Amino acid sequence: MLNVVTGKTGQGKTTLCLERYRSVLMENMQAGEIGQTLWITPTHRSARQLVFELFDDELQVCFEPGVVTFDQFAEKLLRMSNVQASMLKPDQQRMLLRQIVEDAMQARELRHFQKVAGTSGFVNLLARFISELKREETWPETFRKTLNSRPESFKDEELCRLYERYQDKLLEWGKYDSEGRFWLARELLAQGNWTAFPKLRYVVVDGFTDFTSTQYAVLGALAGHADEIDVTFPHDPHDDREDLWVKPLRSMQTLCKHARKSGLKVKESILASSTEKRHSHKQIGLSVVNDMLFGNLRRLVPAKDSRGLDLVAASGSRTEIRETARRVKSLLLAGVSPQNILVTSRDLLQSAPSIEDIWTDAGIPYCVDLSRAVSSLPLAKSMSALLNVSTHDWSYASIKKLLTQTSGKFNRAGQRAGVTLQILRHLNLRQNRQEILAGLQSMVTRADSNSVIETTSLETALETLSELDENLKLFQKKRSYSDFVRQLIATAHEFFVSESEENSIREEEASEWDLIVGLLSDASAFQDQLLPEKQKSIDLSTFLKWLEELFHTQVVPARRATAGEVQILNASDARHLKVDHLFVMGLQEGTFPASAENQPFYSEQERQNWIELGVQLEHRTSQYLDEMQFFYRLGTRATTNLTLSYSYVSSKGQPQYASPFYQAVKTLFQKSTHVETQVEQLSPIPTAETLLTAEDVRLLAVQNMSESKAGLLSWLISQQSSSAQMHSLLAAVRMNGSRFEEYGFTRYEGQLQEARIRRTVAEHYHREYTFSASQLEQYASCPFQFLLKRVLKIEPQVAPRLETDYRKRGNIVHDLLARLHETEMRQLLDEDPSGKGQLLSRKFLELLQEKAGTLFAGSDLQKAIDEIETELISEWAELYQSQSSSYVDRFDPDWEHELEPRFREISFGRTRENDDDWDWGSEPTQELDAVIFGNDETPIRIEGRIDRIDVGRAQERNIFAIIDYKTGNPPSFKESDVSRGTQLQLALYTIAVIRLNLLGPDATPWLIGYWGMKEKGFDPRFVNKRKKKLEPLGEAFVEFWSEELDRILPQMIQALREAQFPVVNPNQDCTSYCPYNRVCRVNQVRVVADSLEKQWTIFDLPVTEETNSPENEIEKE
Repeated sequence: MLNVVTGKTGQGKTTLCLERYRSVLMENMQAGEIGQTLWITPTHRSARQLVFELFDDELQVCFEPGVVTFDQFAEKLLRMSNVQASMLKPDQQRMLLRQIVEDAMQARELRHFQKVAGTSGFVNLLARFISELKREETWPETFRKTLNSRPESFKDEELCRLYERYQDKLLEWGKYDSEGRFWLARELLAQGNWTAFPKLRYVVVDGFTDFTSTQYAVLGALAGHADEIDVTFPHDPHDDREDLWVKPLRSMQTLCKHARKSGLKVKESILASSTEKRHSHKQIGLSVVNDMLFGNLRRLVPAKDSRGLDLVAASGSRTEIRETARRVKSLLLAGVSPQNILVTSRDLLQSAPSIEDIWTDAGIPYCVDLSRAVSSLPLAKSMSALLNVSTHDWSYASIKKLLTQTSGKFNRAGQRAGVTLQILRHLNLRQNRQEILAGLQSMVTRADSNSVIETTSLETALETLSELDENLKLFQKKRSYSDFVRQLIATAHEFFVSESEENSIREEEASEWDLIVGLLSDASAFQDQLLPEKQKSIDLSTFLKWLEELFHTQVVPARRATAGEVQILNASDARHLKVDHLFVMGLQEGTFPASAENQPFYSEQERQNWIELGVQLEHRTSQYLDEMQFFYRLGTRATTNLTLSYSYVSSKGQPQYASPFYQAVKTLFQKSTHVETQVEQLSPIPTAETLLTAEDVRLLAVQNMSESKAGLLSWLISQQSSSAQMHSLLAAVRMNGSRFEEYGFTRYEGQLQEARIRRTVAEHYHREYTFSASQLEQYASCPFQFLLKRVLKIEPQVAPRLETDYRKRGNIVHDLLARLHETEMRQLLDEDPSGKGQLLSRKFLELLQEKAGTLFAGSDLQKAIDEIETELISEWAELYQSQSSSYVDRFDPDWEHELEPRFREISFGRTRENDDDWDWGSEPTQELDAVIFGNDETPIRIEGRIDRIDVGRAQERNIFAIIDYKTGNPPSFKESDVSRGTQLQLALYTIAVIRLNLLGPDATPWLIGYWGMKEKGFDPRFVNKRKKKLEPLGEAFVEFWSEELDRILPQMIQALREAQFPVVNPNQDCTSYCPYNRVCRVNQVRVVADSLEKQWTIFDLPVTEETNSPENEIEKE
């Protein structure tokens, strides 16, 4: 007999059935009979809760309670009946549909879906559409027959064909999907096959509001086989909330109609509607929600009592999560069991990271019961990253991801990963496996003691990447999916599982390994079955696409909450559970009711047309009713307290509104009840009353300390768990105090004071140390950058990229000009007798082509860029010809000998201590001793490399010009900048030539300056350019700058050896281009520079003028 039990939610339908079910179970146990009861419930979670509630003092043991979901019922029926078909897993269904779609694309059968059929989203929609058809038992034959009643359409035909082929494959292989499982179960029951349930005394179907057509048939069969069956529906004929009950009422009527048509006896029971009895165990506020939510607003009388109900409007999602955590923690501290608390959210996946962050810090035991994609697992990420190195042709980004973001052997092998990436950045090896490995091999082969990069670092990088290459080579041949998987598993075990740690691997990691290996093994074997014989082998890119799609679409089972943990669920999983204290978060607009989801392939009008033809597709008109029933069922699950909350400020700071359903609850109560609480957290500093997390305690302790209340901070320091953290915090406080309260620069702004550190710096820059002009200029311009780059050797983390290599361009031009001026200037400027232009420009081009043929190599794209570079430099040939003519025109005709380039790329004081200052691409033509500045007590050794020295003779003495080539914009500066140490190069080189006695004791400088290759050529400095005829520098220049450099250089080096590296820079825009701007706090110093006298001077004049900028960077020494 079929008993239909109806009543409002919370009226006692489940309790009544549970008492009867327990009684029958006990009778069967006393009679020695088991397996004669069956309870069908919507979800696994509701099944667990029912089993828990089933036991009491009388029923303490039960071997087979018989509480199952519909899926479990159908699966047991098929298993016990020895059905030959097997279940098609979700990943197998996707692969089958993907293969069917690809076959149709290759056969050019898809015209309507041609552009989208190859996407992952199309397969998702196709799977949803087929599932939708099957739930209402629309077979492919029915769908095909209905097409005859519709206008001819490529879309209809293609969908029907794909559906037919999918179902044909299932029948051919003896498989069934989740919907087909119910079809087979229904057929077995129709045939009278009750092997799994030979005798059923009592059956309960509880917690549902509607059923599919197949489920209706199964229920009819159960009603005919069982002695008695109770089916409950949330409905009350005396309740005027028609919209709320319309769907369960329709389902109840359909079930009764099916049963009576089958000749079954149907009894309808309506539970008593006594409000006093029904809600005797509930708070008044909850009873109001039960009885009045979604009722007629015209007849609504707002309640005066809201006890048991709390509405929370929070100023942000994190504030909302904090408030929920605070209330949960209060319940736990009051003795409420975690099992009696349930927290839900409509979109738990989005809020889960914030929940985990806040709740963990608050010390609340919890479990986020949420399934996650396999792609979120570290091992899956590592496997994907490994293969992406190969498919992305060894891009720097893919190598970095593998070496740093995966738990692999490279991370366990000391500094291998860091050294390898550092080498790739230094050499700008951006991509291309062959280029990277060949380049490293060449560098290792040619490396010597003169190399800028340490040989051991090069060898480490080459060893690491060669080992990676050997493993990736194993994936280059075409093979089957199963073979790829076997190789991937073997390689992943070597790379990502440490042999020495294998026996002590964590249980979580072991289960992760087993899950992924099992998934890949089963999925690859099935995928191989799908491939035609001629396509049994696939390439790596195809396999990787398959692998990543598999990882993204398959999920890891959610972890169950253990005893003592508060359970946090998606709202859809919580609506069938009864709990004392229920929290529903995230009730802003768009959650209840949910934003309408586009149904696959057909518009609402088209779906209505299908429905009229007998094909039952889902229609949006019923969505609002479904959402209403969903929210009502969720909101009536609490028995003691219900808390609904939303955030009225979005993550972008925009206002957002509460859900209409939240507002519907709010209107049930008078304003005087203060049912809604606004929670704002405008200040990050908590009060003593709002303390929640460990972070809150730390913040309050610091706040108290600023008010001379150190008790809380002292207590935190005394605690072992927070002692180290609080000592770090105190160090930060001391640092800020020094920065923003002490006068002058402190140790926290580069003014190092530790004796040991200062001694180490002084020993490094010892008396015999030789300094370059660029070192001194950098120290004077930005001491802190000098500390980072020169002393600490910290490299900016800039990824290799395809761009113009200005350093390479400068090296080529310098080398070209050095070779070009092996010929005398006048000879170069003479006309070529063959009439092919002047010799200088022609020889420039010849040398450039020779140089380009040996230097330019790499990927095709890099070669193309280098060819553009060659063309650009070649355009400078005629320009240089013109510049040289203008330069020669400056010569005085009364000179005894005109200036000629005598010295090219000449080095003095060259040492191996300062390799970072040199580019050893070409050898100097001459090497001389270092030049000494200062005095006998404080000698300063200077080294350098002069691009070109032109020498002539006038008035019976040698004259010379110093030229420094610039392929970019030559720097502009004043003579005062030289005295401040920020532009020393030209003055240093001039005095160096004199002190080296290169040209005799009476040599005097004519002009010194820069030669701008892309501008006007020679640009003299230290002269009055307003005069038509430039005056030579002469002896006065040498005398003045000799004394000046002897004065300022010892002062600079003394400050350096005293470890003075203050955070100061005269260029106010320095942070816009400096590669160290993320670790520099110069802008903080500037705010208090005047008030706290944070000014740095190493000479008589402070560094205040703007003298260094991106355009003024020295390109080459």
